[in-house]
Amino acid sequence: MEGSNEVSVAAQDSLIALAKNSEDVRNIFVKIGFIETARYILLDETTQIFTLLNVLDVLYHLIFFGQNARDLRTIIPTLTKIIEDESEERKEVVKKAKMVFSLLKIHGQTGLNIHSSSLFEKIEVKNEENSIQIEEQKLRIYEMELEMEEINKINDEKQQKIDYLEKLNLDNKAKIEQLERKEYESQMRIEELKAANEPKSKLFSDLKSQGSELKTKFGSQSLNTLKLAENAITITVPLGSYIKKDKEFTYTSTGDELKTFQVDQMITYGVYRCVFKINQLKEIQYFGILKSGTRILFGFGPLQTHFADKCMEFSADGRVCQNGKEAKGNQAMKEGDIIAIEVNMDAALRTVRLFINGVLQPVYMSKIPKSIQYFFYFSKVGESVTVISLKRQNIACSALASDPFDVPNPVTPEYAIMLIDAFRESKRLKISQVNAILSQSRKLFEKLPNIIEVNVPEGKEITLVGDIYGQFFDLLHIFTLNGKPSNENPYLFLGNYVDKGSFGTELFLVLLCFKLAYPKSVHLLRGNHESMLCTKEYGFKNEVEDKYNTAVYQNFLYIFNALPICSNVNKRIFVVHGGLFTRFIVRLDEIRRVNRFTEPGEEGGETLMAQMLWSDPMEQPGQRQSQRHFGCSFGPNVTDKFLDINQLQMIIRSNEVRNEGYSVEHGGKLMTLFSAPSHMYDTNKGAFLRLSGTNLQINPFQYSSVSSPPAKNYYDQDACRSM
Repeated sequence: MEGSNEVSVAAQDSLIALAKNSEDVRNIFVKIGFIETARYILLDETTQIFTLLNVLDVLYHLIFFGQNARDLRTIIPTLTKIIEDESEERKEVVKKAKMVFSLLKIHGQTGLNIHSSSLFEKIEVKNEENSIQIEEQKLRIYEMELEMEEINKINDEKQQKIDYLEKLNLDNKAKIEQLERKEYESQMRIEELKAANEPKSKLFSDLKSQGSELKTKFGSQSLNTLKLAENAITITVPLGSYIKKDKEFTYTSTGDELKTFQVDQMITYGVYRCVFKINQLKEIQYFGILKSGTRILFGFGPLQTHFADKCMEFSADGRVCQNGKEAKGNQAMKEGDIIAIEVNMDAALRTVRLFINGVLQPVYMSKIPKSIQYFFYFSKVGESVTVISLKRQNIACSALASDPFDVPNPVTPEYAIMLIDAFRESKRLKISQVNAILSQSRKLFEKLPNIIEVNVPEGKEITLVGDIYGQFFDLLHIFTLNGKPSNENPYLFLGNYVDKGSFGTELFLVLLCFKLAYPKSVHLLRGNHESMLCTKEYGFKNEVEDKYNTAVYQNFLYIFNALPICSNVNKRIFVVHGGLFTRFIVRLDEIRRVNRFTEPGEEGGETLMAQMLWSDPMEQPGQRQSQRHFGCSFGPNVTDKFLDINQLQMIIRSNEVRNEGYSVEHGGKLMTLFSAPSHMYDTNKGAFLRLSGTNLQINPFQYSSVSSPPAKNYYDQDACRSM
């Protein structure tokens, strides 16, 4: 070591002598890259102390003997970094670096050659004074940054309160307008009824005078207290032939006038079934229910204007009519058929179902009035039915249970699995069943916080799934590879469930059912495509309106606005759909206060939620404006800062296609996960992640796309590629 030191000193002395005697030699030093070489040597932590001192000494004498300071300015950042080193073993190096720095600075400012040691001592004193002033300025700047951060935090809280009050004001205004509109409509309806009742009053009077020939009642039992399995029929009959025998009631029309007879039993709760037989069918007959208290008079039919909004009927030709609107799809009735109309007043939507010879018909009615009666209607002479029974059912044995897709409350794991099998066979839920799932889901999500705290104990795992884009059969492939969700097999989904793929409704409904069945083990985060902005443009709105209707689409949007926006797994890994923020400092507590129950960016563009759903990582440091609707591109230093101030270790996000299904970025501190293989007919793989144990060891699993049945495209493929 001593020999090396002596050689180095000798070489140093030679270089200094050359630099002293010749300007040309000094210029050659610069041209051959000595300054760059010196910079690398000084930054190399393995360089020995005496070598560092020798290099600094050469630099010092280059400047001292007149080398242009501008040629050496690239060494300044290196000197600054050395000077900041406070270690005892590098004390001499730091001192020498300060001398070079001071000399370089003064020489660059004045252009003078320094030949006086006394002047150098003055420079050293001045440099120390400047260093103290710089440190004081740094401290003041740091204190100002802390004050500004606190001010920004207070301003954000104030702005959130202002936004909340404005939203509350708008909601109240909308409710007032809605009440005023209903009041106006009610008043108009009252006026219409008054005008319509004037001719009816006279007709009632005329009919009443006809006595028992116009109206006959059977039975003396109090029908408002009908017990389970009890059979009682009291019927209001217009002109015609009727026979009561063994608790059966047969009515035969004796003319071609419009005739309706009504069962007087008013039904307000429970499950009832009215069974009757079609004896003779000459034209179209109607059977159904009407709002209790309504009397359809002789010469009037249930489909006429006066009664269209009060009568709900099944037609013998298979049609169903409610509130003046018709739907088709039921089997046509024929003479000899046994018909059953069953009402469930205890169901959330109050339903009416039709059975023909014991077979449940697909088209039914819901949202019926809170109090109803049965009715039967004929238009031709000789048409005849026999009412066999009217009984209140035990709900446990009700025929309503014959539809397996009626949604249990709460949803069970068995129902979720049954739904998978049904959707695999291209079956479709009814609108009421979809709404029932969405209603339960909305109530659940509205209670959840913005950040879902997930705990993975030692010996346990959780599976993360990224963008899946309506690829229902690829989701089932994940379940085949990794198992279906359960309390023992928890899942965390990162969003983008819908759009682009053709099975967004099926996929999202299945995930909602698993969430309802395992609320603490299945977690659904919001993606940027869970929004009105994207679903209008990239297919999901068209899909829902094609399979169901616009009202159902609106109910899906309510769910999207209620989805949580990120997750914190074991207080180590931050899970989010998109990424980070245009601001350098954002804390988790600030995210917890975000109003997520809205459209991303609706409150003025670059909100925190919009950035979390849309931002993407980049390799360069810093932040740049995103080419997407919202958000930014953020570099490794932004990731480092966010993890540091929130005491986290890693970010896992989705939002972008990766050829291998996943990628590791930002020095291993960020992962992108993409779970839709062959996205937009590309060749990319899909992937999911398993996080194991309290330390969250990450295990990626790749897979390729599986086949799916032919389906309608609801999107513009070229437009979708950019999203």
